[in-house]
Amino acid sequence: MKDASAFQERIRRLQDEMIQSEVDLTIIAPTANMRYLTGFAPLMDERFCALLVSQNSFSMVVPDLNADQVETHTGLTVIRWKDELGPNEAIDSAISQLAVPSNSILAADNSMRAEHLLLIQDRTMPESSLPAGELMSRLRITKTQDEIIKATSVADRLRRSSKEEISIDELGELYKEMADAVSLLEFERAAEIRDKIKTIKRRLEMKQGRKYQTKRHTQK
Repeated sequence: MKDASAFQERIRRLQDEMIQSEVDLTIIAPTANMRYLTGFAPLMDERFCALLVSQNSFSMVVPDLNADQVETHTGLTVIRWKDELGPNEAIDSAISQLAVPSNSILAADNSMRAEHLLLIQDRTMPESSLPAGELMSRLRITKTQDEIIKATSVADRLRRSSKEEISIDELGELYKEMADAVSLLEFERAAEIRDKIKTIKRRLEMKQGRKYQTKRHTQK
């Protein structure tokens, strides 16, 4: 499980954005947005799975098939539902816990399945429904101190890689950073890390090749 406090802080910042934008309920599907807010997202399929965030609370509805996996990776306690019963009761429970007001403003993940959004709209009867993309974009633009430190650490690894000062372990860390960047749709940063990884690998392969040639020469 990743650092739960960091992701809870992101949810809190989303709630601040919701208050400023007068959004009462944000629904996040199993997308890069869910991964950004909780640290994990199961594969999206026809089963209802969503993070529901109100201005002062949040809840997560997850199919029983994925529930253990989600709880392990996020540290959250989710509301489960089984295929034979369907998601309706779980969704009702989540919305009841969040105490969403009538005539609410709802923001839904841009990639959310239409039939899943309808399940929420039928229960909350929102005054209007908006895409959540703008909320999430504003959230990501503002970096926390931890995120700045992490980005600085990656930049330092990239700088040292150009001087052949990076280790195999640190190369592995760069792969993880590239995967995180892709999951958060930060494609420009991911491409920069990818290009550096290719350069590092070529240099390491050349270095290993030189060592092998030297060893063979010494043995002769």
